[in-house]
Amino acid sequence: LPSMFPNLLVNGSRGIAIGMATEMPPHNLGEIIDACVYKIKHPKASYSEL
Repeated sequence: LPSMFPNLLVNGSRGIAIGMATEMPPHNLGEIIDACVYKIKHPKASYSEL
């Protein structure tokens, strides 16, 4: 569902599903928001530009 900020990236997550595990570390809220705004303004931006 849409939200005001990317909750999964900011808070991180850890879990195990059907034979697969995942771990996403938490990230800085300010950096995530800045990257989202930049990507919206520059849709063709590469990862290195972010």
